[in-house]
Amino acid sequence: MAVIMDIRHCDRKIAAKEKTVAEVNMDERYFSMWVYEAGAETGMRLSPLSIQLERKNAELLKELLEEYLSK
Repeated sequence: MAVIMDIRHCDRKIAAKEKTVAEVNMDERYFSMWVYEAGAETGMRLSPLSIQLERKNAELLKELLEEYLSK
């Protein structure tokens, strides 16, 4: 498990072609999300991708999501 220490905005092209699912959990220290492999809509194959955010970066992610949702 690695804790994300910074979130940066980039100009990479977004290419979302398949569907998947994610699981989340949180405790007093971390917000965590585990993502399943692309195409694993039933949650069968867990991808190595996971994120762990402490409160500071969870707040930053919240602000970015609010900006996205307001458009």
